[in-house]
Amino acid sequence: MCSWLDWRLPIGLGMTMSYLFREPATINYPIEKGPLSPSAASPASCAFPVDAMVQGPNIEFSTETHEELLYNKEKLLNNGDLWEAEIEANIQANFLYR
Repeated sequence: MCSWLDWRLPIGLGMTMSYLFREPATINYPIEKGPLSPSAASPASCAFPVDAMVQGPNIEFSTETHEELLYNKEKLLNNGDLWEAEIEANIQANFLYR
């Protein structure tokens, strides 16, 4: 019999069994949502003020139609008004890192 079966197979089976009883690292995305960062860091922050680009809690852009993804000025302003308090709280929570 092969010598690798003597020690590699039990080690591999032990590792497999250890992962069997661990909590899964993935989430059921459409139903469960992972944590979001308090703010989004802009890669182009030197081009404009950092506070000009913020990540609101409505980061998920899954829609049923293409038109729902098109934003005009009125829709952007309404969206900002809707999430203004939460975005301000995120900015305050993250001010030490700016």
